[in-house]
Amino acid sequence: MIIFIVADDMGPWTLGINKSPNAFTPALDKLAQEGAILDHCFANAPVCSPSRATLISGRYPSENGVPDLIGQGKPGGLSLNLKTFPELLRSNGYTTILVGKWHLGEYKPEYLPTKRGYDYFTGFPHGGLRSMSPKIVIDGKPEIAAGAYTPDLQD
Repeated sequence: MIIFIVADDMGPWTLGINKSPNAFTPALDKLAQEGAILDHCFANAPVCSPSRATLISGRYPSENGVPDLIGQGKPGGLSLNLKTFPELLRSNGYTTILVGKWHLGEYKPEYLPTKRGYDYFTGFPHGGLRSMSPKIVIDGKPEIAAGAYTPDLQD
């Protein structure tokens, strides 16, 4: 099993495993103790869309079709000519699941996560733009989580 966690703007001081006095993250700390900690890394871009595109394509933003933030409803996305990390995993027998923010193209169906290597997707096809009653995709169906705040959404 491979679990790959990506968080926007999460510095090392936000984890208890790094001896941060105000961080209480027992589940993440246990994962870190039992897995791998990559502590000499850097982002290939200062914003999320090109950074995410680089992570799943292995290509720099200048090569992967996502040189900058992709605004909600804007055309474009991760180059359809590139294989993605989830596609390679799936072709080798893994079940691939994305829960959370995609933000690599939503304008055309071929840019969505289930067309780019993920078997299942629940979350935000775009960036999380509003925390109250957010627009989300659950089991392939767009919905509005009426009356809920983003941090309260689960399962």
